[in-house]
Parts: sequence; C-alpha cells; structure tokens
Amino acid sequence: MNIQVEIFGSQKAYLSPIKKGLLLDVEVEKGTKVSDILDRFRVAPQSRNRTKVNKMVLSPDHVLKEGDKVSIFSPILAGGG
Repeated sequence: MNIQVEIFGSQKAYLSPIKKGLLLDVEVEKGTKVSDILDRFRVAPQSRNRTKVNKMVLSPDHVLKEGDKVSIFSPILAGGG
C-alpha cells in the first residue's frame, strides 16, 4: 500500500539514503505502524513525539492505512541570549 511521508525542517538530515526530499511517496506493507516509519527513516528520538498522521498526533502503535500522510517535524530549539 502507498502512503506519503512529509519531512519538515532539519529533520531531513535524518533521512535514510533511500531518497532525500520534502514529500515522499512510500510503499509499505499492510500492518505498518507509525513506529515502523520512524525507524525506517531514522527519526531522531526527540522528534518522535512531533509526528502526525493526517494532521493528528497518534500513538506510535497506530496502524497506517492506504493514502495516509505521515508528517515528521524537527524539534524547535530556543535561542539563548
């Protein structure tokens, strides 16, 4: 089945060597979970709780469906002064 993976900000640096870009069409097996996608794209631990599926924050155990869009965001860093 096909899903989309959307990468925001510096999180792109964590992409696997499969393909680099902002919006990726990804083929996955039925039963694939959000956590499987995070592992596949080597998402940094501090970004895992910023991941959304179809604009909703869901559990890493959520099973993806055909056409879902997984959005992965970089952590927001505060500047010091």
